[in-house]
Amino acid sequence: MSLEKKLYKRERKQISSFLYDWYNQCMLFPFSGEDAFPQKMTEMAPCSPNDTILDMCCGTGNSTFAIRKNVGINAKIIGVDLSRGRIKRANIKNTWTNLFFLKADAAHTCFKNNYFDTVFIPHALHEMHREMRKKVVQEAHRILKENGRIIIFEEDLSDKRKSRVMQNIWFGYWLPYPINIEHITFHDMIRYGLINDVETIGFTNVKKISMFQGMMQIITGKK
Repeated sequence: MSLEKKLYKRERKQISSFLYDWYNQCMLFPFSGEDAFPQKMTEMAPCSPNDTILDMCCGTGNSTFAIRKNVGINAKIIGVDLSRGRIKRANIKNTWTNLFFLKADAAHTCFKNNYFDTVFIPHALHEMHREMRKKVVQEAHRILKENGRIIIFEEDLSDKRKSRVMQNIWFGYWLPYPINIEHITFHDMIRYGLINDVETIGFTNVKKISMFQGMMQIITGKK
């Protein structure tokens, strides 16, 4: 079992899937909260109403529900997550017929090549070491159609001192590993840069949108 999966399972034993929504609501409070944050993200990177869309690392489905609200009833939307508990929770909350949730490893999904028009990866890559990040982005590239889009919502390191200090305190990045298991992976992601990782996989027209005084970013690219 990879280090990422071991850390993932250990963390989720400490924070149950039932409490996951509450936990994210607290952590994302400075960024409009768990309810408004995904909606704001999807509004800035809209999809076409007839797209086939994958939400990778969907958690309990809040980002997936935000996508559904923006694209309507004609799109086909699938959310996947490694946690069985989170997927169970997402299915309980799901009230739409064109939205489905599956337990799956984002680095090795069961989908065919060239299947999706759009792949979202919301607020998950900062939890992974670079090799795992690249595997997840590579998998997104494989299952996207030609000219399909990848859309990544992720943390960033602000160039504003006050925002950077607040961010490090709020997310606990000042705490060393293993007290905060994301201490290493977040700074590793910032060091290499998501744009560089996405371009390395083969995506083109890669762009970055900064949000919340540079503490959050949206990365988009085309296959």
